[in-house]
Amino acid sequence: MPGQRKRKRSREREFRRAEAARATGRWERVFHAASAAECRQYAIRLVEERPELADPALLRYDMFCGRLEHPTTYALSVFVPDSPAVPDSPASPESPAGLAGPAS
Repeated sequence: MPGQRKRKRSREREFRRAEAARATGRWERVFHAASAAECRQYAIRLVEERPELADPALLRYDMFCGRLEHPTTYALSVFVPDSPAVPDSPASPESPAGLAGPAS
């Protein structure tokens, strides 16, 4: 088809540009179902409950293609940005005992 390569390259450039503009983070799976309709319904409810997820770039649908033994399944993931690193204070409860710092 004429122009197909140009459209494909344009979509790829747009995708790369959006990925570069997004903050660093990870995708966290929030729902897993055997039906695409179930997955869509959950996404609609999720956006209604959490309006900050209204941006479609923050949701990702994955389809895991099944074969003879495994059925096709669908997953919904949400993008979770990394939180800025906060240095631990010497008396933080997360630090192991004995490593909190020198005793005064």
